[in-house]
Amino acid sequence: MLFLQPTYASLTRLTLTASKRTSRAEPVVILNRKFGPFVLVKKLAIGGMAEIFLALKNGPGNFEKFVVVKRILQQYNDNVDFVRLFYREAELSGRLDHPNVVHTFDCDVHDGIHYMVMEQMQGVTVAEMAERAAELGQALPQDFAIRICIDACEGLHYVHQATNDGVPMRVVHRDLSPQNVFVTFDGVSKVFDFGIARLAQDDEDDPHGGMLAGKYAYMSPEQCRGELVDARSDIYSLGIILYELTTGYRLFKRDNQVLTLRAITEEPMLSPSDLLDRYPRFLERVVLKALAKDRAERYQTALEFADDLRKFLKISGSKPTPHLLGDYLRELFAPEIVKFLELRRDAVREATATHGRRDPIAELSKRAPKSEEYFIDDDDVLTPDLGPIVAAPTNAKGSTNPQFPIPNVAKLHIPDRPTGPQRLAVVKIADDFEEENNGFALEKAQRTNRLLAIIALLAIIIGGGAVAYFVTQKPPTPDEPEVHGAQPESSGGTLKISSTPIGADIYINGSLREKKTPADVQVPFGQQVEVEVRSEGFLPYKKDITLVEGQKVFIVEARLKEGVVQVPKAKVTAPVRVVSTPAGGRVVYDGRAMDGVTPLIIPEAKVGLEHVLVVDADGYETRILPFTLESETELELELELRSVDIARLGTLIIDSWPRGARVEIDERYAGTTPLPPLRLESNVEHAIAVTAPRLQPYTEAVTLKQGETRSLSPRLTNLAVGSPDMEEAQDNVALIDIKSDPPAEVFVDSVSVGHTPLESVMVAPGTHWLEFRDETQGLRHIEVVSFQEYEVTDLDIKIPKGTLLIDCAPVAKVRLDGQEVGQTPLELEVYVGEHKVVFEANGKTKENRVSVKAKKTVKLNEKL
Repeated sequence: MLFLQPTYASLTRLTLTASKRTSRAEPVVILNRKFGPFVLVKKLAIGGMAEIFLALKNGPGNFEKFVVVKRILQQYNDNVDFVRLFYREAELSGRLDHPNVVHTFDCDVHDGIHYMVMEQMQGVTVAEMAERAAELGQALPQDFAIRICIDACEGLHYVHQATNDGVPMRVVHRDLSPQNVFVTFDGVSKVFDFGIARLAQDDEDDPHGGMLAGKYAYMSPEQCRGELVDARSDIYSLGIILYELTTGYRLFKRDNQVLTLRAITEEPMLSPSDLLDRYPRFLERVVLKALAKDRAERYQTALEFADDLRKFLKISGSKPTPHLLGDYLRELFAPEIVKFLELRRDAVREATATHGRRDPIAELSKRAPKSEEYFIDDDDVLTPDLGPIVAAPTNAKGSTNPQFPIPNVAKLHIPDRPTGPQRLAVVKIADDFEEENNGFALEKAQRTNRLLAIIALLAIIIGGGAVAYFVTQKPPTPDEPEVHGAQPESSGGTLKISSTPIGADIYINGSLREKKTPADVQVPFGQQVEVEVRSEGFLPYKKDITLVEGQKVFIVEARLKEGVVQVPKAKVTAPVRVVSTPAGGRVVYDGRAMDGVTPLIIPEAKVGLEHVLVVDADGYETRILPFTLESETELELELELRSVDIARLGTLIIDSWPRGARVEIDERYAGTTPLPPLRLESNVEHAIAVTAPRLQPYTEAVTLKQGETRSLSPRLTNLAVGSPDMEEAQDNVALIDIKSDPPAEVFVDSVSVGHTPLESVMVAPGTHWLEFRDETQGLRHIEVVSFQEYEVTDLDIKIPKGTLLIDCAPVAKVRLDGQEVGQTPLELEVYVGEHKVVFEANGKTKENRVSVKAKKTVKLNEKL
């Protein structure tokens, strides 16, 4: 473990100065001092009550384990209060077992010195990491700071929810700071040092005697005032760490402790955007919520804090994996890593040379009988030695080879047997056993081993190349009855279902189970089951699970989010009548060519959304008309088409990758890509803009020649991370993860965003129309959903069905959406939408289109 204690500057700016430590060029002195079962290698740190060492457990054989030993300072070993606090910390730490909390393995006393043993990790504290970045003149990457705080939140949430035999301990760390969050070189962050943590039983008896404990610059307001603290105090402390790591400025550190406490409790706080112009708005909201002076306005759990940080990472498109964070740290601390590996190697060598090491293999070899000594060797045949084989082993030739050579099978002579290739049975003659002083036991052991040796030899001689079977295991005991024949394997596995909060209802395939969380549920192999966890006041958790053969256990952790299930709003539409002068114009509505020509009616236009009409006719200039329906009343749109000489026009075709981008022509909305061919005036410059969320906008000035047809198909690229456009794109957005059954193409406000399943679809806050389409099944389904700013919403849409009754005279073959489905009469369950039905009989064909709505029955009767 690398502990490089930083000294923060007293300035507001987070300019970290290096603490006094050994120069990187100087060799590290190895203590090589025996302490109980450990060898102390190096002193890592010393505090007011204890000192910390890197230590080595040099065990038998080649066992080597580096650990961290924390022991009370010599002057406090007889202080009852200090010792009580020390063992209180050890007891608490020993009960905690989480990947984001440093593990404590043991505690004991040696030569009157009290100590505890913790896991040794290769990495640095957050303070050391920030200091090293500052030394190199680098800003700590913002996404790595967020990754670290997410891990810390996970560890804190576990600590806050920890129980002792089912009784909540209500642990509060109370000393969370950059020095007490550790980041390994594998990119995993861990919380440690629970020396001043508060437990439930401390509510009336403060183990610190009412003294203010903790690092002042990272205390919560209530902690500064000496009030009773809870988990939200730790959330405030972690909020300070996040603020400082993402801004580069100290938040509350002042010239002395009194001023620091006053800054926390009384002074107004600068928002991150007051320090950095381009600080992301969503991240700022998260930081300020964690730092609310009124704890009722903070995140109530560390898990809520982590969830919002994950939302920000989704919005920003950043994926700071532990692997990437580990690579970053290994690059920052490359010299220390090399030195630390050398230290480990040298520590093992010196400890072994000074304190020795047991070699149990060599010890065992000196006293264990060798396999060849069970036989008497002669020129032609191996025969069992029926002498007392438990005596000091020697063979017929007096060999005392300490190894275990394989018996000399080449000398085995088997008369009157085939000489072709034979399979030899490898036989274990006898298990090792301990020599007993009891004479009866010794005699019994001798008889047993003689018998086994004879049986082994006879099996080889009599069986020749056959496989001989000997029972060499222990006989079955009454508690372990011998089982004959193959045992039936289990036909299913176990779902271990837990939830936060606990006590939630469990539904399997829609059926309520008797037990509440946490509970085990048996499910069969190979069958998909739907697991749903519900609790009042929380959104339900759903997951489809299929256990494969042999998968005995599957863990389901349902972290329920507060909220209520929202009923989708009614789908509001209104008809739009399109009239043109002259009549007969072709109409494209929101990118879809409409059947017929003007005048025509668009039956279901969506209220409250922006739409676009494109109307053209031969000999006339294309008209583009954006419009928005304000109510459910029918809207009539009148367009006058301007007659022009077609030879004077040019044609512009606009597409993009990805499709669904917004197009503006001469600063007027023209629809989304791909657009139909547009006839535009030639020899006039037209301003073209193609835009999409989080993508680099495309702009071009286009001048068409008479009669020219030009195509534009820009490839929109990702915005550069850190650019003003990217930071603006991270604000005022909501994210949607979309799944549907069956899979379908999704259109958000008429713009295609791809096929389900979809992740991190970015939309503006507000109400949106989500349309699901699958032309091969005639599927067309609309959902109206509202999204809050910065919200990440999981949508799992099950497309509803209706019933279609089809008949025909005479009997006809029926094709539904291009697929043959049988002969009339038919009753079909189909997805909602518009379906094409084709009848074929006696060489005649007739096509119909029919609209099917959810849970409705539609009858279609035809005559050919």
